[in-house]
Amino acid sequence: MHIANILIIEDDPAGSKKLKAALEKLSFGVCGVANNCTDALRFTRDLKPDIILIDTRLNEFEDGIKAAKVITERYKIPHVYISSETDDNTIERSKATNPYGFLLKPIDTRDLNACLRMALYRFESEHKLKESEEKYAKLAEKLIETEKKNSLLINHIPDVLFEYDREGRHIDYRAANPDNLYAEPKEFIDKTIKELLPPDLSIKFLDNIGKALDTGEMQIFEYIISLKNRFRNFEARIVKNGEDRVLAIIRDITSKKHTEETLKRSLDEKEILLKEIHHRVKNNLQIVASLLKLQSKYISDEHAIQMLRESQNRVHSMSLIHQKLYQTRDLSYVDFNEYISTVIMHLQHSFGILEDRVKVNINSKDIIMSIDNAIPVGLIINELVSNSLKYAFPNGSRGEINICLDFDNHSKNYSLSIKDNGIGMSKDINIEKTESFGLSLVNLLVGQMEGDLEVLNSGGCEFRINFKSSDYARRA
Repeated sequence: MHIANILIIEDDPAGSKKLKAALEKLSFGVCGVANNCTDALRFTRDLKPDIILIDTRLNEFEDGIKAAKVITERYKIPHVYISSETDDNTIERSKATNPYGFLLKPIDTRDLNACLRMALYRFESEHKLKESEEKYAKLAEKLIETEKKNSLLINHIPDVLFEYDREGRHIDYRAANPDNLYAEPKEFIDKTIKELLPPDLSIKFLDNIGKALDTGEMQIFEYIISLKNRFRNFEARIVKNGEDRVLAIIRDITSKKHTEETLKRSLDEKEILLKEIHHRVKNNLQIVASLLKLQSKYISDEHAIQMLRESQNRVHSMSLIHQKLYQTRDLSYVDFNEYISTVIMHLQHSFGILEDRVKVNINSKDIIMSIDNAIPVGLIINELVSNSLKYAFPNGSRGEINICLDFDNHSKNYSLSIKDNGIGMSKDINIEKTESFGLSLVNLLVGQMEGDLEVLNSGGCEFRINFKSSDYARRA
């Protein structure tokens, strides 16, 4: 039996197929797959799913967030966004539709399972809460008119009820638990809120009383107040109750707030755990690099020593990624300019060729790259810069190496250029059939990123590589 029926709204056939398989493996049912706004609305109406997974961008011309807004306005069905976009504009626009979750591509199966279950739980809880609120509001409206008939019922409602006039004067109250009152009844009846509450809290109450009376709509807000030498959290719901009177339903939400804080601590602990994983991976890679360095001391063959040094540099470039992730709050993306600058500095010291002889210029400012791209790109730059430092400037000659990385927000493509003004590469070398391990590795990594490689051999040597961001690349 399925946990819930899900409608997938995703324009990428491969992505929706993979998502459908993941959902079915998690015991969710997929009642339909739509790839455009028209089908999305029709399937929602006809299939009546329990929850909707919708991409924030369906295609070049259709906006998933707008589709979600229409669905939300027409049908009481929760939706969860799936997206490759994490910019502020997308996040703010998404929040406006009150989504029940936001999953970043590529979607982790455990995150998908947890997000959907929590979304369904929240939707069910809100539905029950809304029913409860409507029930209490109706009861509250009748309390003043039928006080004698319903007094027994009122006295057993856990919330505190206050009746105020427009000036915030206490007219009446009901409290099943006197501990939730901020003063003795004889002290607040016929007195105004201003006379009893702290100034900032009294202003908040009076503002919401005015709005409830002027608009006829329920006003909801939270506040903290000290009761019996202990700070407690409350939620106030202000509803119009006659021409110039309101009913305030006050609920103690201290336990709820404590639960939220516990959940936040749990998330913080998971973040710390992930940082620790990056830290340990970095340490393990550094141990490998140290072993390679130690092994080279026991080898006399210069060619073998050179190979070990190059392997050590490759391991170091991967280790550095995990070090950067460990040092930042964002555990999936790295500042690429800072990362590559550190890699280049290490290479120059490794080959004993410093800035006074070969200057390396890096142009990749403001580029934040995911770990899926950063590791292969870091290895590619490590190989190509190593080649330039070893071969482009023989006999102590001087020169420059220029590294340029750009990102096209429209096509979601990266373009990487690594160029030196050295002696150039031999025309006899076929880059696609090279026997060089380093260049073979470059070819392999470019292929893995579904990119293309171009080599220009004029006025030095230039490698141009274009590849799609892993956040937008199609995943089978």
